[in-house]
Amino acid sequence: PMLPNADANKFSIKMSSIGDNVGRGVFAKVDIPKGSYIMQEIGVHPIQFPPITANLIESTLDFMKKSELPQASDLEIITNYMYGYGYQSYTLGETGHFVDSGISTFTNHGCNGTYTQVPVFKKPDKAYFSEATADPNEAPFEDRALNPIFNPVIDRRLEHVCTLSQCTSRDIKKDEELFENYLFFTQSSSDWGETVRMLNAQCSGEEVGLVVEV
Repeated sequence: PMLPNADANKFSIKMSSIGDNVGRGVFAKVDIPKGSYIMQEIGVHPIQFPPITANLIESTLDFMKKSELPQASDLEIITNYMYGYGYQSYTLGETGHFVDSGISTFTNHGCNGTYTQVPVFKKPDKAYFSEATADPNEAPFEDRALNPIFNPVIDRRLEHVCTLSQCTSRDIKKDEELFENYLFFTQSSSDWGETVRMLNAQCSGEEVGLVVEV
């Protein structure tokens, strides 16, 4: 491969260095050079919530809550997992969700541009937007859902298309915590403003993330 891979054995899970209200984080057990894949051997096998599944879960939960069914709390655990740990994908034309199946799912957001890794299709040397610099009223991308036509080629390679593989944007030192830029996980302009607001509130300590909250 053109990029070296830092496999899962080179990382550990500890309580985050950010603060008490953050939860767990991912830490490097060894030095990781810039431009390395992050746990690519696990990243290519995400847990999938295709659009039809995500829509069924959401509509069922909405019905159960309106009907005040006690089982709603059980189903809400799944939606919290899907939203709290997952990222959006429009690969199949509508909103689906994918969750990393390995420990990389515990990687926290790097506030104020302190993220240590970027998706492999991004330039590692470029300074991208952060929650502090992003305009909540203008998403810096076009909606991925502009072409809702089913593509069997993409469907057969769904895991690889939706992996959202990460590579380090700088050298990572041993015992250092890794951070991502959660704004990269938002693929819809309709969700962009709320995501920017939410991350700003979390970074300022005014709110906590969904995973910590539940």
